[in-house]
Amino acid sequence: MLTLYPKPEFAASKHGRPASHAKRSPLKYDSVLTTSQIKAEARRLLAGGLPSRIWYAVDLLSAGGVLSATRLGIQERMLRHWSRFGLFERLQVSPQEVKDYYEKLGLQDGDPALYVLGPIGVEISTQRHEVLPPSGYQGYSTMRVMHDLMTNEVVLRLAARLGASGYTVDWLGKYEITLADKAGNTILEPDALIRYRKDGWEYSFVIEYHNEDKQTRAIEKVKRYEAAYESGNWEERWEVETFPPVLAVFWHAIVGMGYTHMTKDRRVKCSYYGKTLKALLEGKTEEWLLIATKERTKLIE
Repeated sequence: MLTLYPKPEFAASKHGRPASHAKRSPLKYDSVLTTSQIKAEARRLLAGGLPSRIWYAVDLLSAGGVLSATRLGIQERMLRHWSRFGLFERLQVSPQEVKDYYEKLGLQDGDPALYVLGPIGVEISTQRHEVLPPSGYQGYSTMRVMHDLMTNEVVLRLAARLGASGYTVDWLGKYEITLADKAGNTILEPDALIRYRKDGWEYSFVIEYHNEDKQTRAIEKVKRYEAAYESGNWEERWEVETFPPVLAVFWHAIVGMGYTHMTKDRRVKCSYYGKTLKALLEGKTEEWLLIATKERTKLIE
């Protein structure tokens, strides 16, 4: 879990690296590191201490898996420095493909360099959060990478809106919130969960982002949510008393038809709200469509 708001304050740092690593040679990647080597390097890096801004970047990637340098809030030269020690890795995807994707969505990021956790970053994250962070991005297609990148954009924009209203906002990544049945079988993997609280009241919602252009995944998602409501360990796993609303964000409107098909004239246990990605990126974060009734509801004050 990562607290996004109130936003952390970072002390000014000229170099942003611990003294114990100031004269140390960077890791050599001419061979695959063993598990024991990764653990030893993680301990050595932690012994020197990490600047608070770097800690925060590790936590962001622990929750979201992949983010641009802009979203991490760190200059690329600093990310490149820490990548030499295995903390981060620049994602090897086509810069032009990523830029084209951004332009289609109207996002402003002139050179969207994308970063993930390196092997040492994964080890540090696992020790810190006691769950494996999202990984495997170097082998993913650009479309698969962009799914997670846009999921994170949705999370960060909703969190910013809640933070501006004075809420304390926590982000739980998909591996932290995976639900299982009593036999331990995985039955649901939401994209993200946001918990927010103020004045003694606590709220939450789960997020599903769809970048496909068909209904089938939405239909399957509703089936999985309904099964999870009935037999999943959501109360314990998510630390909530009532099942949170499901906020479905989709690039293509046909996805919404899948949710409509599954909720119209059916007795569903969960509440499903919808919004297009375009609308959310335009700043329309407050009002959502309750898909079952087509009623517009102000979810975020």
